[in-house]
Amino acid sequence: MKTYPSFKWLVTFFLIAALGFLADWTSKNYFSGTLSDEERQNAIIVRTDIIPPVFSLLKNSPLNKGALFSLGNQWGLTANAVFITISSLAILGIVGWALWPHNHRNSLYTIVLALILSGALGNCMDRLFYGGVRDWIWVYYQRGENDYPFNWPVFNLADCFLVGGAIMLLLHGLLWPAPVKSVGTPETKTAQPA
Repeated sequence: MKTYPSFKWLVTFFLIAALGFLADWTSKNYFSGTLSDEERQNAIIVRTDIIPPVFSLLKNSPLNKGALFSLGNQWGLTANAVFITISSLAILGIVGWALWPHNHRNSLYTIVLALILSGALGNCMDRLFYGGVRDWIWVYYQRGENDYPFNWPVFNLADCFLVGGAIMLLLHGLLWPAPVKSVGTPETKTAQPA
């Protein structure tokens, strides 16, 4: 039997999504800054080394108008508009899933889809207000001056929520598939002789 989500479940789901969004938005404002795209082009990128040869935070880094790993970034505002559309559809899909009557509302789905929703909202808002996504977390390996054998693209908390959530959903589907419902034959009563 399909059931509608309870009030408690909806509050939990949207609260986790709101907290994830606030964490992403606040961290972007603090670490990446609030400069517009035009201002960033002339701004000095401020690098704060946390673990010097492998992990830094960047302020005023260029906006990412593309997707993960800056895919499509070369198409600028066109790519940004495409990803606003994709993000909006994803947001509508996740909210629709949350409100739709179904049986699969366990704790893992609640947390994972709420985090994916917060990541989609965070990056979509950046695209709407700034014309691209503000990234500030940089993971790399620096062997010497300007020598980076490993250089991961700069990212943010919303990216962590999106990618982490997708990986957790995939692992959950692969490692814990839904139980198979057995289809039994109805019991028949045999008439007893009187």
